[in-house]
Amino acid sequence: GTRVWHAAIAAIQYLVQNSLVSSSTNLLELGCGLGVPGMVLHSLYGCNVCLTDQESILSQLQHNVHANFESSSNIVSRPLSWSRREIQQLISVQETDFDVVLNCDCVYEPLYGDSWKLLVECLDELLKQNSKTIAVTSVERRNADQIDFFLRALQESPHVCTVTKAWEDVDYRIEIYVARGFE
Repeated sequence: GTRVWHAAIAAIQYLVQNSLVSSSTNLLELGCGLGVPGMVLHSLYGCNVCLTDQESILSQLQHNVHANFESSSNIVSRPLSWSRREIQQLISVQETDFDVVLNCDCVYEPLYGDSWKLLVECLDELLKQNSKTIAVTSVERRNADQIDFFLRALQESPHVCTVTKAWEDVDYRIEIYVARGFE
């Protein structure tokens, strides 16, 4: 949560170029770190944004939100440990389902271990709660990243209909995947 990765910039560009966000969008960013993609999208569209990350690194995120937006603004930061139960609680607190769920560079096993398994669980739960949710995963390919294991597990999840590679930058080794539920 201390730098903006290429995968985050690519995700913003992808969402804007493909018109996946509007003023009425409810956007959730998982593992958002500094929160830049969600804050940029909120600035561009005025959409509802919920930025989440682990409690232990939330103070910088909360500082960024408070420094850049009015307290009455429809952008919030919340602690979230990845699990189905936590997603259910988040939806209850937010009192809404999410239209777009974004995660950027959250799958890299040498740094994050096998937390990608919990990310799969969260994405599956979000698609269970709202089958129309669009889940966007932006990753940077690195040695031993385990992205292929993540993608396979996501595709095999009970509430995931499709996982497609939507965009790729071969120079920066960035790939964007979109998961959709059964409608």
